[in-house]
Amino acid sequence: VYTIQVTQTQDRSQEPLFAFDVNVELNFPNAPREVRRFHLASADTTLRFRVPEKPSFVRFDEGNWLFADIALTQPVDELVAMSAADDEMAGRYDGVDALADLPENPVVRQALVAALTDIHPKVRERAAEALEDYIRAPGVAEALARRIRDPEASVRGTALDALSTTENTGLLESTLREALADSSYGVVAAAIRLYAARFPEQAYDAYEAEGLPELTSWNGVVEQALMQAIGTLRDERGGTVLLARVGPNNPDAVRAAGAAGIQVLALDHAVLREPAREAYRTYLDDRLEAVRLAVVRGLARFGEASDIARLEERLEVEESDEVKAALRMALGQIRSRQSGTQLDQ
Repeated sequence: VYTIQVTQTQDRSQEPLFAFDVNVELNFPNAPREVRRFHLASADTTLRFRVPEKPSFVRFDEGNWLFADIALTQPVDELVAMSAADDEMAGRYDGVDALADLPENPVVRQALVAALTDIHPKVRERAAEALEDYIRAPGVAEALARRIRDPEASVRGTALDALSTTENTGLLESTLREALADSSYGVVAAAIRLYAARFPEQAYDAYEAEGLPELTSWNGVVEQALMQAIGTLRDERGGTVLLARVGPNNPDAVRAAGAAGIQVLALDHAVLREPAREAYRTYLDDRLEAVRLAVVRGLARFGEASDIARLEERLEVEESDEVKAALRMALGQIRSRQSGTQLDQ
């Protein structure tokens, strides 16, 4: 006798109890597969029925006809079998999804690693996501790294995210090197950010080796990530790249990221301050509020007395309250620095 306990968990003050029919698929090690239909009409329903042998796994709502979120609490061995052997993608996905919510154990880990090679990308993607919790377990980082060659970009990106916290830095860096040359701009952007976070000393050289500072991507996806990363690396070589990307021929998000990044580098590298100030004075009248705001904040940090008149001109015509406040602060900080210099003299 096999038993299934079904509970409707919706908020009864918002939604009524539902009465519906549901298909239950029974998969056996030796006997033919069966599909049985049941009617449910109460908050808690217990289904009991005879089976020829213990099922390998049971699929509640075979065919995914119910418009509902279904949480599975089946035994681990059934979920493992479902994740590997269900002939429907939705069933294998549900099995992997349920395994991901279980406490960590070797059986679950092995099933999730096996699901990385499923024929459907949604199943592989969910398995990669779940394996982040097992990143320190034997073989997991290596299995995720192999998915960087997956035919689906979504799987490659998810595997890269899951691999991001591994302590195997050699494996991670070699995987990131490969991801920087990925055919998907989204994967490249993710690799750029992760490289800067995990390997800041080597990141800029890696970017240059792949020609990323000169790359033009759809909607600036790669360039925006690169500008943000370069701003955190504090490598002087990134200054010319950031300044070039503030120009009007670049996508708006890229321009804003470049303008914000250059102020960090200019503070660290005195040689960049004059080129940055020159560019900033030009972009004080930019059509993008984000660019104007970054420019004003930069001048507040390293602007000089000769910039005061230009800032005052902008303040007279500026319409954004946030930029106005930044302009007043910049003027105050420059004048304060100037007063301090005169007192020192």
